[in-house]
Amino acid sequence: MGVLFFQQKKTDDAISAWSRAQTIKNDPLVLMYLGVAYLQKNDLSKAETYLLNSTKANDQNHLAHFNLGIVFQKQNKLAEAERSFVRCVGLSPEYFPAYYNLGIVERSLGRKTEAVRALKIYLKMIPPHLTTQIADARAILSELGVTE
Repeated sequence: MGVLFFQQKKTDDAISAWSRAQTIKNDPLVLMYLGVAYLQKNDLSKAETYLLNSTKANDQNHLAHFNLGIVFQKQNKLAEAERSFVRCVGLSPEYFPAYYNLGIVERSLGRKTEAVRALKIYLKMIPPHLTTQIADARAILSELGVTE
């Protein structure tokens, strides 16, 4: 039920459904869903708590690590964000969105070489119809003084 509510943009209803489910069975996937819902509501503290608990319960879920990285990125906890994105791509090397976020974090940390590497991987993997995202990544590489 929670997923259906979330897809319908009924975030509060989704949170209620997942919270009820969580009281019945402690499930890392439900914890991740709750974290993502709170991220959607920009309640970063609750999002962080649920996503951390999800990754502690199941360290193999790349999407939990990715979303935790986004939370950390929004909180300007860049070292933690970097670890989350690195873990995400370690678990799922084909998950191209994580390379973009990793590149942004590396740039913010002043790690140009690592930022360029991540963004180039992203550009190799991203589907060609995502033109806006491709342009964004190319603009960041250009700011870093790199052409493809």
